[in-house]
Amino acid sequence: MSFNSFISRQCSTLIQTHFSSTLNAKIKFLVQHGHYREALKAYSKQSHFSKFTFPSLLKACASLENLRYGKALHSEIIKMGLLFDPYVSASLINMYVKCGSLCNAVKLFENVSHCEAMVQDVTLWNSMIDGFLKHRFFEEGAVQFRRMQVLNIKPDRYTLCILLGVCNGISDFSYGRKIHGYAVRNVFDDDPFIITALIDMYSSFNRPMDAWNVFEKVENKYSIAVWNAMINGFCKNGYWRDALDMYSLVKDEGLGLGSTSFSSVLTACSQGEDIDCGRQLHCDVIKSGFESDPYVSTSLVTLYSKCGLVGEAEELFHSIAGKEVGMWNSMISAYVNCECAHSALDVYYQMRFMAITPDSFTISNVLVACVMIGSFELGGMIHGDLWKRPMKDNVAVQSALLTMYSRFGRVEDAFDLFIEMKEKDVVTWGCMISGNCENRKFKEALSLFKAMKSDGVEPDPNVIASAINACVGLNDAKLGCCIHGFTIKKGFESDVFTAWLVPRLCFNHQHPCCSFIDGSIA
Repeated sequence: MSFNSFISRQCSTLIQTHFSSTLNAKIKFLVQHGHYREALKAYSKQSHFSKFTFPSLLKACASLENLRYGKALHSEIIKMGLLFDPYVSASLINMYVKCGSLCNAVKLFENVSHCEAMVQDVTLWNSMIDGFLKHRFFEEGAVQFRRMQVLNIKPDRYTLCILLGVCNGISDFSYGRKIHGYAVRNVFDDDPFIITALIDMYSSFNRPMDAWNVFEKVENKYSIAVWNAMINGFCKNGYWRDALDMYSLVKDEGLGLGSTSFSSVLTACSQGEDIDCGRQLHCDVIKSGFESDPYVSTSLVTLYSKCGLVGEAEELFHSIAGKEVGMWNSMISAYVNCECAHSALDVYYQMRFMAITPDSFTISNVLVACVMIGSFELGGMIHGDLWKRPMKDNVAVQSALLTMYSRFGRVEDAFDLFIEMKEKDVVTWGCMISGNCENRKFKEALSLFKAMKSDGVEPDPNVIASAINACVGLNDAKLGCCIHGFTIKKGFESDVFTAWLVPRLCFNHQHPCCSFIDGSIA
């Protein structure tokens, strides 16, 4: 080989290496800034990519839920011999999980975990446990944690955070306690990520005092995330005054307040309808430069509308440029709550004109507005539009549709939709039962009440009130008192609607409806 040929080849290699390095950096930059489609377009199989580029590309596929492209990258990874790189494999599992293909994620995990070097990588296990959690297979996620312990794989803080999220899904408070104990024994109990997850877990189980005990034991309360978790925990459980007190303490500590802090405290003001505190918070928001933050501005609109200041909510709404879907939802909800249905629909039309894609919350509120103005035609059109979109299977949207059909006396249509539903929660059953009651189909309402219990869904006070109302409609005091007994056993006897309906039923029939009833609904 001549000297000139050698130099030429070396220069070509250097140029190619420089080009590939630049392209790798470009893809990483695009993904970091949310330009996922551009990142995938920049990818070319002819270019030389390092193993560090594939996680970025897989993240882009996951964000776009582009399973086809993700599978193509999987094939390329196998060809390049990168499948047993822990970082790449974890990214592949995450991609399959987020693209809705859990079976492929499990298959890949089982394949790579046979490799001795791979099985010890905690990142891989975290990806799989998180995948089970996201697809609501909570028990399977817990099983993987037990497998880790058998194989002597030490969990990290991210593992424990995922598992504390699993606790909420399986409604097992004792399991959360065990994870807490494990965290203490393994000296994770002062890690801000673990503390935040523990506070969230206890708050979700309606145990704010346990959450507070976790918070109080933290020696270095330097993490704003921990304070935010405690404020949010108080809000979740209705302790809005305590949330506001926490905010005052945060300010005294001089910690940097962010979007989450302001959103949570504004939620507390909304719960207590404390407009004076809300206005002061609005001033703090402006001083801190968060007035245009989508979450904070949405919380402000909600606060003003909740306090009956719709004009101020409107003013704030119109002052925000580049409004996201949450802000539009907040304004629509504000109009619905003050019974300005036409204004709510006007905002919905503006939203569609601006090409803002509505979500389940938007549709639920718009369907309520349709009922308020008595427009079944518009409600039917919105339902027809949903058939083209995945949102048609959203439980909240389906419940709103059931309510709409029932309010317009279309009980048969509501029942047809109800039968087709894949997932039915207590709200869905409640909509169907109350809808039948409203249309004086009391026998059908009670049949649904019994079917609900057979389906393993526990009724809430609203459902029980509807069932007792059906008994009133049928003049069936005996069954009504049985349901009352069931109410007492469940601890719902103090509910205001139930407490009002039961005496009415008993008075009509002079029936001694007492707490000694055994509560059977056979």
